[in-house]
Amino acid sequence: MSTERFGAFVRREREAREIGLREMAKMIGVSPTYLSKVERDEFPPPAEDKVKAVAQIIVCDVDELLARRSEEHTSELQSHSD
Repeated sequence: MSTERFGAFVRREREAREIGLREMAKMIGVSPTYLSKVERDEFPPPAEDKVKAVAQIIVCDVDELLARRSEEHTSELQSHSD
């Protein structure tokens, strides 16, 4: 798996499919502001159900996207425990 962060990956795939930020946010049930912050890695990846919805929309393997989310979550926890 690449080292590309969750948000950057989602943004790249969303843009490659010409899906607007507002459109995708509406499809997964979050605000455009929230999705934008996730894509810019200002917020951590969303809950598992939202990640699964994102995977369907960007036609990505659900397990791969969940693994990206999990890796970042683990990294976040480790950085806060130092």
